[in-house]
Amino acid sequence: MSPESEHQATGRWLSGRWLSGRWLSGRWLGGRRFVGSWPTKAWATGLAVVMLVAGVGFLLWPEGSTTTDCAATVVPKDQLRSPIESGPPFTDPRVGRLAESLSAFGTPIAGVGYDYDRWLNLVALQHDLVAWTKRNSTWTLLDGTDLSPRWGARAPKAGMTWDASADRFFEIDLGNQTRVVARQMSDGKAIWCTPISGRATIIQIATAVTHDNGLVIATPSGNGYQIQRLSGRSGAALWKVPGPTSHPRLTQLDESLLLAGGMSFGEAFDADNQAQTNHPSVRAINLADGTTPWQWTSPHPGTLHLVGLDRETALLAAITPNRVHFYRLNAQGQAKMLFSLPGQDVQATVRFGVIITREQLPSEHLVGRDAISGEVRWELPIRSQPQYFPYGYDLAGAPSLPDGQILLGATDALVALDVDSGKGKAFALPTDGISTTYWPYQLALTADGALTGVVTNIGAVVVTGQPTQ
Repeated sequence: MSPESEHQATGRWLSGRWLSGRWLSGRWLGGRRFVGSWPTKAWATGLAVVMLVAGVGFLLWPEGSTTTDCAATVVPKDQLRSPIESGPPFTDPRVGRLAESLSAFGTPIAGVGYDYDRWLNLVALQHDLVAWTKRNSTWTLLDGTDLSPRWGARAPKAGMTWDASADRFFEIDLGNQTRVVARQMSDGKAIWCTPISGRATIIQIATAVTHDNGLVIATPSGNGYQIQRLSGRSGAALWKVPGPTSHPRLTQLDESLLLAGGMSFGEAFDADNQAQTNHPSVRAINLADGTTPWQWTSPHPGTLHLVGLDRETALLAAITPNRVHFYRLNAQGQAKMLFSLPGQDVQATVRFGVIITREQLPSEHLVGRDAISGEVRWELPIRSQPQYFPYGYDLAGAPSLPDGQILLGATDALVALDVDSGKGKAFALPTDGISTTYWPYQLALTADGALTGVVTNIGAVVVTGQPTQ
């Protein structure tokens, strides 16, 4: 699962885990993280979203590659019903108000209302949207042209994760018969199925899509993890290598190298993890044969978090109980420390050559720094009253927009922020006297720039177009 990259107009999306009614790692889609964030490289790594229908873990089975029963979970479009309705007008007047506000930058074409409880989940792909609802094991791929259901899949009781490229969808079914199924994005037709060995809890899967439309996947094995590459043609394992002892992140540095290691945001800022005395590391893996050309070990005890990519360079945060040290790590394994900040819970993302952090100065600010030199470019104060960001907001989940902008989901507006200057343009959301009614918890922007989905506490609306300055 890849953190965000410098350029994000098209491409892959970010890590996120849907579990027990909330986003883990703060990644709005996504995925990725988002909320989706979109690098220019063609979908090299991707989002993994966990749909937990029941249970807390899964069993992975021994290696093999077969096409039998690949279609078992697919739901044809004539058996599907979209969870969002065409409009306006909309039957729920609150959705109508949301649609009216979003018409400031687009044309509303669909929406749905509900009463809190995060009933709807919406994730953007290259051209299309993926939608599912709470307590429903079937998710639906909605065609980006008219939002009609194209095909869907029914998750097993233990749940599922998935990843995708522009034209291929990787379904990872969990449970006693867990498998990876590669499907055509156009119609859901299975191309191959491959079982994977290992045993894990529900969030212990990492994936990265390769240039041949194959998949690199990390799964638990023994006391650690196993990383293997599956062929895009057949799903057969091209190589298998031992992974680290802790859950690895998988991020493609360039066409030939994968970076394995680094914790999610939530894991990295866990107090127990930060207190550990060992020095964490990341390692490069050759996509061709699985060999390791180099490994970089943090000079600081604690944890490592992969903030994102700037061109073909990784930005890492080495986190100790008292400070956060930011490093730039190139594809040859050479590292340079850029800057260091006091405190622990420092959110960060990197976009269009700028590292953006959320920190206390001593009041809360967003700060933009040059991703090469670490020099401060701008500081943007964040108000405390009324609350600016929703509870649990993660800066890394902000989707990228064209022309060097990101989209912030504030409590009372969507803000298109220019990362070079720190200047923003706000598109107001409705208010009704109840502060949390229209707080957005998911933003779904298709990579082709055609659609924007805004999912709030009481309803969701999809519009054509995207908000920019």
